[in-house]
Amino acid sequence: MPIINASQFITELDRSENLCDQLALALRQKIQQGILEAGTRLPATRALANELEVSRTTTQLAYDQLSAEGYIVSRRGCGTFIADMAATIASLSPKPASGNYSGLSAYGQSLLKTDFYPYFDTVAKPEKDSDFDFRCGLPDANLFPHKQWLKAQRKILRSTNLNHMHFLQAQGVAELRKNLVRHLKRNRGLHCREEQILVTSGFQQNLQIMMRILCEKRDQILTEYPGYPVVETMANAEGLQVSKVEVDESGISVSDLEKKSNSNARLLYVTPSHQYPLGVVLPVERRRALIAWANKRNTFILEDDYDGEFRYAGAPIEALMSLDDNERVVFMGSFSKTMSVGIRLGFMVLPESLVEAAAKARWCMGGFNQVIDQLTMAALIADGTYDKHVKRCKLIYSKRRKELIGALSKSLKCSYKITGDQAGLHLTIWIPGLNKTKMLKLIAMTETAGLRISALVNRQFSGAVSE
Repeated sequence: MPIINASQFITELDRSENLCDQLALALRQKIQQGILEAGTRLPATRALANELEVSRTTTQLAYDQLSAEGYIVSRRGCGTFIADMAATIASLSPKPASGNYSGLSAYGQSLLKTDFYPYFDTVAKPEKDSDFDFRCGLPDANLFPHKQWLKAQRKILRSTNLNHMHFLQAQGVAELRKNLVRHLKRNRGLHCREEQILVTSGFQQNLQIMMRILCEKRDQILTEYPGYPVVETMANAEGLQVSKVEVDESGISVSDLEKKSNSNARLLYVTPSHQYPLGVVLPVERRRALIAWANKRNTFILEDDYDGEFRYAGAPIEALMSLDDNERVVFMGSFSKTMSVGIRLGFMVLPESLVEAAAKARWCMGGFNQVIDQLTMAALIADGTYDKHVKRCKLIYSKRRKELIGALSKSLKCSYKITGDQAGLHLTIWIPGLNKTKMLKLIAMTETAGLRISALVNRQFSGAVSE
């Protein structure tokens, strides 16, 4: 068989990149594609180096690499040849999937079918600068207690046995869970034990754990309507059936819940202390009715207390879980609104029957919270710094809220109604006759003016703007 020349497998070398890697890649691809057949004789390293105008070391290293991978073989006194096993190697090389088969599991394929926009985008887009960001759920980053956080971390690093940081506790650092028990009793009327608390990275992990340990494919999860759209997105990705329960001026409708739930109902997601996004507080009679419904249907209630710390008239509302005597409620909390979205610290208070399964699911997911961050948060709760920080934020947010409502009364010339202004990090403005077209025009106008708002038209519920 004649000796091939370089032009048969490589046309040009980029002199600014690694020449050896380029040469090896070109030969490897031609072998995998079947263009260079088994037994084909390659030029000697010196001849190839002269032809390509590179050093002999470059060609020798490329041949050595391909020989180690099994693509070529050198025969003393005869030369270098494409190895006989090259055809086998080529057959094992990845090939594009044919038809609709992608090699993904059912879960992987459901992820591709689920619309994650705008929460996930493969192409990162820089956000526009704005003078005032009134979007739902975003705390003021400037209020983060930098000095107190750094002071607590330095103290921990000086005094803590760092060997303890090698051992990750699936339920979270004990110090944080102990201090959360006291904090929840004092501020949310919730009596629980340290063993019931599971530290997580926040709401999404909380929800995923609950769906994984309690639901089978095509089971039903019920959510508020309008409600937090992330719940529907994640449930669709898990292959669950989502049913939306109407929300009225008092919160989720128990009568509509009875109509919408079926025999496969496994989870009910609610925001009773500050309904997202309308802001209403669920009255105690409906809370008791929800728990009675869950007991009757053998269903679990996921209580998302996403911004329950911020109540501007009186003390925070007691948790729904505090009324539960039959272990049907899971309390979900987070430090994203009170501290910062970026620290990724959340937790759940679980019925004892779910603790072990949830902790093991958490362990399987990996991505444990930084031990130093957990210890820092525990220290801030223990010495009262966290309570002082929340109190300071409440005063600032309350003042801003009053100023915003006052500005709206002066500037809005149409009729409107405000809900959800007694708690949380957003309020909702209802404007009669504001259809989708007018809403989109309003959003464009506010962006031009340097304002960013959230519109309920994006959640298929027209007539309201959240700020």
